[in-house]
Amino acid sequence: MEAVIKMGAEDFTKKVAEESEIDSEREELLGVDNIFKAVDLERRLEEKGKQLKEKDKQLKEIEKEIKQLKKQLDETK
Repeated sequence: MEAVIKMGAEDFTKKVAEESEIDSEREELLGVDNIFKAVDLERRLEEKGKQLKEKDKQLKEIEKEIKQLKKQLDETK
């Protein structure tokens, strides 16, 4: 039964593609291109996340230094 349904779905897909004049090879290549774009975007997002963590770490260090300088300033008054 499942094979019949599967075959029917494949036939339906082919029929729709033929009727709409879709170039299946082109569509396949577009799908592959989209996969590459998604992987590239994931890598870039991961890199941006690492950069953000580094900037956050630097900001915390600067805030710590500011607190120390304020403390020194208050002590000299």
